Amino acid sequence: MIHRELPLPQSKFLPDGKFVYASNRGSNNDIAIYSVNQTSGTLTLIGHQSTKGKGPRDFTIDPSGKFLLVAHQNSNTVVVFTIGSNGLLTDANVQISVSQPVCLKFMQIKEKKVTTGLRDYYSK
Repeated sequence: MIHRELPLPQSKFLPDGKFVYASNRGSNNDIAIYSVNQTSGTLTLIGHQSTKGKGPRDFTIDPSGKFLLVAHQNSNTVVVFTIGSNGLLTDANVQISVSQPVCLKFMQIKEKKVTTGLRDYYSK
């Protein structure tokens, strides 16, 4: 189980509830990975993954549960990891330069129809 006194800035569950991820800032700069016992809810540490940057200010999991993105406030990057069926993270070799990112969110964008005097444009 995660104890309340642990200094974990952030934790997130996979959509299926089988794994939970917790960020560690400071000298660690990693993500702790826990499996979740589906009967008791007990957490078991299964590994740590370097976030490949400094100051993991925020991280998020995409709605499909296939990707985890980390925003590094101190190294000005967002790094993408794939999430394996075993819950472990693999570097997806995608690093995006962003000035001091502090928050990551996925948004659902609904289709909009924009009408002009000349023609209709569709955007997603």
